[in-house]
Amino acid sequence: MISGYFCCFTVVFRVFQSVPLSKNGTPVKINLKIISSEQIHCAVPLFAIVRSTEQEYVIAARDGKAELVSVKEGLATHDSTEVFGSLKANDRVLLHASDEIKNGDKL
Repeated sequence: MISGYFCCFTVVFRVFQSVPLSKNGTPVKINLKIISSEQIHCAVPLFAIVRSTEQEYVIAARDGKAELVSVKEGLATHDSTEVFGSLKANDRVLLHASDEIKNGDKL
């Protein structure tokens, strides 16, 4: 379920140029500017995304019926992927989506 506008990812940076006054393995503080959008984005399990030659989408359960919601993938981890699209707050997304489920199918 989408519960808000925030998601959390661990980010690892590799610095290929020497940083003054630092040694390998020394923690550094960085400021990372994130560009936000009006659309809700969140992370979903890898198997929640249906990938076809035409589009990528997740299946939202709305009013007991399937609604295909186009998404674009963002950052990925070993078990989830950040998605951007027209998902709504409190949408429920099928965890194991299938291209056999069509728009309007009863869930």
